[in-house]
Amino acid sequence: MVGARGGNAAGGQGGAPGAGGRPGSGGSGGTQSVTDGGTSDGGPDALSLPGDNNPALAGLNADPQVALFDGVFYVYPTTDGFPNWESTSFSVWASTNLVQWTNRGVVLDLAKDLKWATGHAWAPGIARLGSTYYFYFCADSQIGVATGASPLGPFKDALGHALMTTRQYGPQSIDPYVFIDDDGTPYLYFGSGTGGLRVVKLNSDMISFTGTPTNISPSGASAVLEGSVMFKRNGTYYLQWSEGDTRTATYQVAYAKAASPLGPFTRLAVILKQDTTLGILATGGHTVLAIPERDEYYVVYHRFKIPGGDGTHREVCIDRMYFNSDGTIVPVKPTLQGLQTAVSPP
Repeated sequence: MVGARGGNAAGGQGGAPGAGGRPGSGGSGGTQSVTDGGTSDGGPDALSLPGDNNPALAGLNADPQVALFDGVFYVYPTTDGFPNWESTSFSVWASTNLVQWTNRGVVLDLAKDLKWATGHAWAPGIARLGSTYYFYFCADSQIGVATGASPLGPFKDALGHALMTTRQYGPQSIDPYVFIDDDGTPYLYFGSGTGGLRVVKLNSDMISFTGTPTNISPSGASAVLEGSVMFKRNGTYYLQWSEGDTRTATYQVAYAKAASPLGPFTRLAVILKQDTTLGILATGGHTVLAIPERDEYYVVYHRFKIPGGDGTHREVCIDRMYFNSDGTIVPVKPTLQGLQTAVSPP
């Protein structure tokens, strides 16, 4: 398996992935460029929280799915630190300011909660529709879906079997990410491999789909592609993904734009990569938090643990993302400091 990253799954209606299904256009996006990495607006009268705030989560974690539900930020990561990425459960972290995080416990335990898989718990994602939370996840290289009444879980297996079995549609069946468009159509992005990005429309029940997934791997992209992220801004659909091998220092994030969530997409540029001068390596496995009310965007990603990390010893970080006036993305500067001010929920 190349890259456990497996993914970012995410809910976000109207182009605000991780925004808990809030409608909206995704905002006009911050257009200032980064001049001193680690700063953020954070809302009016934001509280200063100086220090080395990356990693944002304590301990070893990867593949973070960020979300915002009812005034609370959440991150659903892969629990890292196991040989061959052999984690068996998922936990959730919560914050009211995007800087200080608390582990709120296990939301899904494969051995206890599933009958069809027991290990390799990777790259979860979450979306909310109505009063139900839909938790998408990888287990033994298959994609499952569970439901719950709270973002804190517990989540119950919705099907009693995998939503998508191992390599059912070609690439690895990992990295689920759900995007809900302005018209209410839910899309499931997934896949890992050379030319490995796929998407399929979910049915209205959010736990099934009809038809065959479409290959949306961008032209101009090569090597292993995984960890799809989709959001919408000013009517444009942004596809982001990780490329390479999560075990290598050069693991990075690239992006494309299109007029449709189905593409076609053409690779435009790398927007997040290693900074060897700071010892920051293997930056990927990300998701994006959009706060359109304030034109703020944040990238939540993993890197090798500092010091001594590798592809199974990773930590979660948060930095700011900006847009140029033409809609292209300013490359994100990964920092040791992270966010320096509290970010208030909208």
